[in-house]
Amino acid sequence: QEQRQERRQEDRQENRQEQRQERRQEQTQQQREEQRKQQQERREERRAQERRNERQDDRQDQRQGRQIDNLRQQTREMRQEFEQKEREERRQAERRAQNREVINRDNGRVVIREGDRIIVRSDDMSRFRRNSRDFNIDRLDDGRRRVTTVRNDGVRIVTVYDARDRIVSRTRVRDGRETYLIDNRRFNRGNDAIINFRNVLPPLVIGIPQNEYILDSRGASRAQIEETFLAPPVEVIERPYSLEEVRYSERLRDKVRRIDIDAIHFATGSDEVASDQLAALDNIADAIMDILDERPDEIFLIEGHTDAVGSDLSNLELSDRRAESVAAALSEDYGIPPENLVTQGYGEEDLKVETESASAENRRVTMRRITPLLDANAGSGGDAPQ
Repeated sequence: QEQRQERRQEDRQENRQEQRQERRQEQTQQQREEQRKQQQERREERRAQERRNERQDDRQDQRQGRQIDNLRQQTREMRQEFEQKEREERRQAERRAQNREVINRDNGRVVIREGDRIIVRSDDMSRFRRNSRDFNIDRLDDGRRRVTTVRNDGVRIVTVYDARDRIVSRTRVRDGRETYLIDNRRFNRGNDAIINFRNVLPPLVIGIPQNEYILDSRGASRAQIEETFLAPPVEVIERPYSLEEVRYSERLRDKVRRIDIDAIHFATGSDEVASDQLAALDNIADAIMDILDERPDEIFLIEGHTDAVGSDLSNLELSDRRAESVAAALSEDYGIPPENLVTQGYGEEDLKVETESASAENRRVTMRRITPLLDANAGSGGDAPQ
């Protein structure tokens, strides 16, 4: 009897163990089913999220596509408007050019009157002739002239002028390789019209502080000057412009930042840079040399200005000589290649201080890096002509 009881007890224990095992197996199976269900739900949620992301990306792509299309349309319309206004202004300029007269020609400078405006053109030859090993002028059959300067280091600078004393091209020839610094061959050299781009372009909007747009060289560090020179234009450049267009259009020049060399003040009627003011060019020259070490094809414009004392003609010629004097000082005293500099006088056209009296602040020069306006590198490369 005791044995039977023990066997029944053992059976009950075995039954309970089997039941527990079955329950554990059922729980495990349920957990696996639950895990598979959760995994399936997560996969479905991921696929749903991916579909939502794809739809969102599609909508965003469509929005961006519409924005790009709108921008392209606006750009086309702006370009068409610009081209139409430029054509109209060019026709006006050609009519103005018919009444143009040369009022003075002296020492490589030609002063031209066109309506109520006078401009000066100079050929840079006197500046290039200085400290050159060889200097030669060739007259070409079509009225142009080719001026070749050979520097002491053997580098040749070849400048071609048209019959109206405008630069057609300027190249540097080093080790048999010719590089275009100024290339106006793409423009119609027979057209002598001077376009007023204020009648073509909308008013300039400057989105930076004034002291960053116009840098006063007094107290400015070499790094600040270099940063100003290399800063991008403050406005879109619609197309490459010729040097003539840049020289005679303040609206175009205003697209790039400028540096006022206010530490140099010329004596009344003088174009000489006083020896005690020459040091004012130290940081400017160092900044330009740093830039040319990395980018030897850059072009810098030096602008000469006068006060309002004196006649328009004398002030215009004087301002042009002042710009040339600063360019000569930068080349002769600091070693800046003359071919990287162009000069232009503006007389009393852009007074810094609005006064008819004598003003040292108005007797000044300013500088800009105008390479972005010229796109001069477009024609670089090729073998040098023999």
